[in-house]
Amino acid sequence: MSTAHTQVNDFIDTMDNLIAVMKHEIELVKKRDYEDLKRMQSKKNRLGLAYDEKQTLLQQNPKVLDHLNDAEKADLREKFADFRNVLADNMLAIRAAHDSTEKVMQAVVATIRKRRGITGEPRSALKPRSGYAVYTAPTGVEYNSVNRAL
Repeated sequence: MSTAHTQVNDFIDTMDNLIAVMKHEIELVKKRDYEDLKRMQSKKNRLGLAYDEKQTLLQQNPKVLDHLNDAEKADLREKFADFRNVLADNMLAIRAAHDSTEKVMQAVVATIRKRRGITGEPRSALKPRSGYAVYTAPTGVEYNSVNRAL
């Protein structure tokens, strides 16, 4: 197997592992198994960093993708589509859990404030993100450049 194929296969293996972790994380969120979620977080972080590293290598040397035949390129495109779908599902599941927790916390704070006779809006140093911007990457981050090279 050529170095190009090895590099692409390493990238695909990392993507597969990250997809599996994100799918498992979605299930844990649905079950509200927060202890296992904590344990999964470090694995997800390691895989995310490895994915980013391998994607960066491919972005720096897109000619590697020229060594793939049409069927391999089609498989990689399909893998990217699966990855994006699982990533979107994962983000939405985590965001839904976060929003749910936030609403509970706001209700608790409102009840405490009411019992103590505190009126007015609570002060906060942080403004919550809202809308689609919550799910977007920081400006300047390009995730689809490898996909475009295919």
